[in-house]
Amino acid sequence: MKKILILFAIFAGLANCSYAQNKIKSVGKGMTVIKQPKVKHPLSSLNYVGAGITFDGVWGASDENDRGSKFSSKLGYTLTVGRQFAIKNTRFYYGVEAGINSRGCKLNYFYRDHEFKSIGRDIDFTSHAIMVSPLNFGWRPYITDKIELDLRIGGYASYDLFGSVSAKSYTKNKEEQDPKWDDIVERKDEFGGKFSLGVWYDSKYYGGVVVQGAAGIGFIDTDGDNFGFKVGAEFRYSF
Repeated sequence: MKKILILFAIFAGLANCSYAQNKIKSVGKGMTVIKQPKVKHPLSSLNYVGAGITFDGVWGASDENDRGSKFSSKLGYTLTVGRQFAIKNTRFYYGVEAGINSRGCKLNYFYRDHEFKSIGRDIDFTSHAIMVSPLNFGWRPYITDKIELDLRIGGYASYDLFGSVSAKSYTKNKEEQDPKWDDIVERKDEFGGKFSLGVWYDSKYYGGVVVQGAAGIGFIDTDGDNFGFKVGAEFRYSF
């Protein structure tokens, strides 16, 4: 009797194992395995220095009381230092940045005097400002093992330290005096947004484009509202 019970227990165990295996196979045929997404090479924080060549310009114009202003852009620069703080287990980051940059434009300014004579001049001026971007956010997805995209957006504030201006008159008016930098720049402070898109190679070398626009008005002393902008190329080196 004892041997029969032992044999029955062994048979029941084998049958149970066979049933379980068949059930697993049948379930496996009818279900889709969903794998949790894994971030390949989570982002690491980095420090960098940067330099850029930009086109500086002004949006806005005036056409009041026979006065007007026509703006055109000019070459400028930007020098920065910053840090990107990686968000854990993602390819996203937040960062800070500071530096110096230029802003300015070429201004063709004209009007008619009380004798309805056309008076005008070409003014070329540049301001050199300190810039701080206290918070920006970015995404750095991998394209290949060595190349990664960098998409960033953020805000900034700047303040003009000094500048220069040159003027050329194309009408004869002895009363017209050459303007000074302080006379041209109506607002030395500037607040706005920045957007950049570029590519990192080996997390060491970066090249991309940057667009920067001010939120304030009255950058240049003309009859109408205006504000500055920058568009250009930017290069960075991480360390």
